[in-house]
Amino acid sequence: MQLSSLFKVLLVLPSLARCAQTVLKQDDEGKVVTIKLKRSVHQEVGRRHLRAALLQFSSSARAHSRPVPSDLYGVLKVGVPAQEFTVAFDTGSGNILIPSKTCTSSACVAHRAYDGKVSATSKPLAFLDNSNASLPADGTRDVVKINIGRGIATGFFTTDRVCVGANEDLCAPTALIECTDMSIEPFNLVTFDGILGIGLPDSSLDKKFNFLGNLAEKKALRTDQFAVWLSKERDGKDSEMTLGGFDQNRLGSEVLWAPVQNLQGRSGYWEVKVRDIAVNGMKMGTCDQVKGCRGALDTGTSVIAGPSEVINSALQLLNVEEDCANYDSLPKLGFAIGHYVLNIDASDYVKRTDDSCVHQFQALDIPPPRGPVILLGDPFLRRYYTIYDRDSLQVGIGLAVHNAEGGGPEDMAKVAERLMTREA
Repeated sequence: MQLSSLFKVLLVLPSLARCAQTVLKQDDEGKVVTIKLKRSVHQEVGRRHLRAALLQFSSSARAHSRPVPSDLYGVLKVGVPAQEFTVAFDTGSGNILIPSKTCTSSACVAHRAYDGKVSATSKPLAFLDNSNASLPADGTRDVVKINIGRGIATGFFTTDRVCVGANEDLCAPTALIECTDMSIEPFNLVTFDGILGIGLPDSSLDKKFNFLGNLAEKKALRTDQFAVWLSKERDGKDSEMTLGGFDQNRLGSEVLWAPVQNLQGRSGYWEVKVRDIAVNGMKMGTCDQVKGCRGALDTGTSVIAGPSEVINSALQLLNVEEDCANYDSLPKLGFAIGHYVLNIDASDYVKRTDDSCVHQFQALDIPPPRGPVILLGDPFLRRYYTIYDRDSLQVGIGLAVHNAEGGGPEDMAKVAERLMTREA
């Protein structure tokens, strides 16, 4: 089991009681820091769970309310002296969530817990709408309940020094959620401790909870950008997230820049317009010709999830056979974004084992205002290097370089010609 894009549903209740990291560049204008992202050490357990979950999704016409989560994680350091946690880096949420020392549930006990009492920079945040309010003598304070995958976490608010980077390269005072109760699923089934949300400000409870926004205010980053490169098994490398810029060496094509469609505060997603979906170059016509479909780049989701009508139509056309009989002839699946159709292969959207093939799609009907939306998770993000620009509110998408595909200019040019189709 893995963790998901966590903060999909939030309810605030008032007044209720080691990964290697490298600094690429530093100058007077800020830093560029690349953070290695690991996959859960219980990967085989995760694969079995994912296979069972996807088989359930593919055999049922009923859409599920929450996405199948990703299993990528990195390191977060909180407090002085620093307390270290492993967390999922999630573009689909905007808050930090870690277990509290006061939590006694088995899911909390299975992970490292945050102890604000031993941090010189910790400050209780009693009420969400009043940062300066002191903690009342009777201990009353706001509490948040969070739907996480199929489970729930409950917690209160604290402000502390939060850092990423092996040498605490990037730090900013940030409000976080201290979990006082965590359900067994999913937290008892994952290796890492919590979540670092790196979504847009609208995905945070308040701007003081948005870590990247707090770094930007300090001018800690060379640019207000970050980028994600997800490795494939044959790469023999960890995945990476670069803060403050992007790594040109991870790009195998020109960059397509698409404006973020989330300008009205609807969801906080890194959301772009998907004009249509194509199978082997043939448009499905499932997106409104004028408005298109909403597509969110989501590092917290391990599948491509979307409205039932869209996903079920795509699955009928793809026709992935569970015994892999037609694997070698499976078509490309493309997403029309900007002036391109960006395709992925069967190797991207099918998990293949010794005796079976399981597609990585999920029917997911998210109600307004956050939905309906297509979540472009791991299958898309492994194929394409994605750059997130908070200043210009654009997303850059280019072909990701992978060792298994040669990685040289000629090799990548052939892959780009096959997968990236420019339209008039």
